[in-house]
Amino acid sequence: MKNLNGTVRVSPAPSLYAFLYSILGVILGRWTDRFGPRIILILGSAFLGVGIGLISHVNAPWQLYVVYGLLASWGMSATYITANPIIVKWFIAQRGLALGVAQSGLGMRGQSSSTAHSEEIYEAIYQEVNWSAAEAIHTKSFWILTALFFCTWLFVFLLLVHLVIFAMDMGLSRESALIALSILGGSSTLGRLIMGTISDRIGRKKALTVTLCLQVLSWFWIMGTTTSWMLLIFSALFGFSYGGVSAVFPAIIGDYFGRLKAASVIGAIFTLAGSAAAIGPLVAGSIHDLTRSYQLAFLLGALTNLLALALLFISKPPRRTEVRGELKVEGNMVS
Repeated sequence: MKNLNGTVRVSPAPSLYAFLYSILGVILGRWTDRFGPRIILILGSAFLGVGIGLISHVNAPWQLYVVYGLLASWGMSATYITANPIIVKWFIAQRGLALGVAQSGLGMRGQSSSTAHSEEIYEAIYQEVNWSAAEAIHTKSFWILTALFFCTWLFVFLLLVHLVIFAMDMGLSRESALIALSILGGSSTLGRLIMGTISDRIGRKKALTVTLCLQVLSWFWIMGTTTSWMLLIFSALFGFSYGGVSAVFPAIIGDYFGRLKAASVIGAIFTLAGSAAAIGPLVAGSIHDLTRSYQLAFLLGALTNLLALALLFISKPPRRTEVRGELKVEGNMVS
């Protein structure tokens, strides 16, 4: 596919990356729960390192599809699906903070060993209800969360792929666009740390509400962006909210469905919802080719996040009771 200037468009490569990165989640999640995370994490790190390393040697689009769309996506999926459930299993009282720190690539000190803190952890473990992926998919909570994150991720890669083109369409320099991309990445790290920590204090739903509201605001902001400083503000807002969602997502799934089969449940939701990220760059590219503008794509980004807010409002943890030897899951009977 080519853009209006005749240069080759590479948005299918990030879309392939996002699709495979997500679709592998359900397989890798089950393998992680069954065989343990070590071997999958080692292989995933190797694939990711090789894929990213080979990008510097790419000189044709098909090579980018192979090293980024295939190798790197497999590696990233393996590392994400193994690392986050490990944090979900190991941390309870400060799960959001731990996920934020882990996703930021930083080290963190151990938990407090006070008696009161230990009693709090033991009480949380005692009260925790754990679901397998097979059980979780029979609940309304599973499908509401899946739809919620589908809406959130649908256009999330749009800016990572098209931000430079958008900036140059406005007459801004490539350097300004690259600075905006750097700010987006840095604020994403900040969002993971801050919103992960805040979610431990105010709750996951409130934290997600904050991040989704910022996401909606950022989409509307970029629709009116005409200058470099406005683009930089957008990058900071969007990056922060995107990072916050990334940190709180596995935490709320752990809260809803327990720790023991977290990799399988996270992998299942990630496969169903995360694959939506492959659509955004392609849709945005097509809209730009037809209208010579990204305005409609940005509006769709805002509307899908507003829908995500509505879904978050009605979401709640699933309930489980034993009835005559059978498992009753929110009105559905499963053996």
